[in-house]
Amino acid sequence: APKWGMPVVLGGAFVILGLHAYLLFAGFRLNGIDFSIFDTMLKADFAQFGYSPICECNHLGIHPMGILLPLIPLHHWFSSPLFLVLLHPLIYFLGVWPLLGLAKHYGFAPFFRLLLVIAYFTNAWGGSVLGYGFHPEVFYLPAGLTLIYGWLKKNRVLWMSALILWLSVK
Repeated sequence: APKWGMPVVLGGAFVILGLHAYLLFAGFRLNGIDFSIFDTMLKADFAQFGYSPICECNHLGIHPMGILLPLIPLHHWFSSPLFLVLLHPLIYFLGVWPLLGLAKHYGFAPFFRLLLVIAYFTNAWGGSVLGYGFHPEVFYLPAGLTLIYGWLKKNRVLWMSALILWLSVK
């Protein structure tokens, strides 16, 4: 594989994923109920954390998701629905790093690592995940791959952190 292959694929995927998410948002093609639940839930103050007027319930009472706690101050700082719209493909994109680590661990040649990254970004499951606007389940992918990578590398801090992240999604 040429040296420029991986940067071009990664850069192109990053731009395309972000643009795709933005265009879904701008074209009113997001799942309005699910996306709005998470957006309003994160905008609520700490006294009402988890409450969403969309479902008139505390959504965290239905689905406890500790992974959302660090997003509260970020969502208040970037007070726009675009924060979640663009965060979603970024989290999906981050799954490629542990995947590349696994490929290197198993001795994949650079050309096959490039093909693996292309397969990661073009698979049907990824496309269906990215069509939601924002769902915390997107954290499963980078957390799961990091968990496996950390376990194989015998890096206790890495795999335990990934396991905590994995378990805090739902």
